Amino acid sequence: MEIMFSLLLVLGMFYVVLILPLQSQKRRVRRLQAELKVGDEVVTAAGLIGQIREVAGEEVSLALTEGVVVRVVRSAILERRPAATAMQTTNEEPPASGGLGG
Repeated sequence: MEIMFSLLLVLGMFYVVLILPLQSQKRRVRRLQAELKVGDEVVTAAGLIGQIREVAGEEVSLALTEGVVVRVVRSAILERRPAATAMQTTNEEPPASGGLGG
């Protein structure tokens, strides 16, 4: 009887420590994916960071940088970023290379 109680205790701890947090995270991500809107800056499962330009059903168009737009499925978006880190463009020239050629 004592072994059965110990086993149930370990299974209960396993559920509380591992399963509940994962379920909570899945609910949070599903809610985020359902609330996506144009202008949100998001991170995809592949690590791409972009700003949503269009939401059409299960597909989302992300602008990664000026002139680069990719389509991803809504379920690939895992995180919303604060708007303060939105894309910025610059007209500065890159620094000159000090390599072997010149």
